[in-house]
Amino acid sequence: MEQEEKETGRRKSNLELLRIVSMVLIVAHHYSIHGGFILPEMNFNKALIQVLSLGGKLGVDCFVLITGYFMIESKFRLEKAVKLWAQIWFYSILFMTIFYGFGIVEFNADTFIKNLMPITYSMYWFATTYLVLYILTLFLNPAVKAMSRKRHLALICTLGILWSVLPTVTNGDFGYSTLGLFILLYLIGGYIRLYPNRWIGRCRSNFLFGIIMYGIIIVSAFLVDCLESSIPQLVGFESYLAGENKITTILCAIGLFLGFKNLRMRYHPWLNRLAASMFSVYLIQENSFIHPLLWSKWFKNRLYSWSSDLWIHAIVCIAMVIVICTAIDQIRIYWIERPIFGAFHRRHVWERAEQKLLSWQKEEE
Repeated sequence: MEQEEKETGRRKSNLELLRIVSMVLIVAHHYSIHGGFILPEMNFNKALIQVLSLGGKLGVDCFVLITGYFMIESKFRLEKAVKLWAQIWFYSILFMTIFYGFGIVEFNADTFIKNLMPITYSMYWFATTYLVLYILTLFLNPAVKAMSRKRHLALICTLGILWSVLPTVTNGDFGYSTLGLFILLYLIGGYIRLYPNRWIGRCRSNFLFGIIMYGIIIVSAFLVDCLESSIPQLVGFESYLAGENKITTILCAIGLFLGFKNLRMRYHPWLNRLAASMFSVYLIQENSFIHPLLWSKWFKNRLYSWSSDLWIHAIVCIAMVIVICTAIDQIRIYWIERPIFGAFHRRHVWERAEQKLLSWQKEEE
């Protein structure tokens, strides 16, 4: 598959499908945690909301694994870094302008400054960390290529123990940060790309492994629900094993990633185009002006806390968010991004800028 991708310049749609699935998990997570649901007793609705809340961090981990898999064999592109920055900045400014311009919310100087510089102030924690990770590939990729396979694996194991295994067992941090986690996941995705083996190539077993790990996460949440009344110390630990750096979530993400990677799936241009908008789906629905209204005022999640139609409401709302946000971003791509960046590309702006900014690479070579 990798060889065919290099020859055609097209990405197979299997991992692009995983990108979409990952964003569905993230949106479902936001539906649950931002919905303001009132579910004091265990029933079907509480179980459903609980399950929906557990997949968000799994989606994040899958997203970064995909990046590591593709980027480890790619060169840093200034154009892509600027596109990422522009994408984040565009939606931050767009919604601030709409909400302030039409008087939907009162003007706040602090919020205004933060939205002018959304990356500096980490208005989107995932987006900011992701952009920093992409910039760091300038140094990560050469370092990884200079390593032996054993050293690469040893680095993954060391970081995995420090930032995943030990925090899972002890609930400590050991210097953990989201950027550190993203680097670990990037290295894992890169290792899978650089060193394929028989186990990595098994589709069914990897899917099964991922499903089992997700089952463990769900069972642990329900177990805490059952025990927290008699053990008050467990209150708030329902989603403990679903954290982005917990070993259960990382292993689940690896299993799903490998399962999708090995799917026999052809190139579907429409699917790849949709997948290209998934990052913007996150930026739109998690915008600081949008998400306080999206789930509580517009979709009125809380009113469905005791409704037998909650599962229908969840499916419809999550699907609508994905579809509407994707449509908005496709408009941005075709009417704003492509014309502007196309003009820069035709004038070879990116090539000249990269030659100046990255001249140190040639000196080292």
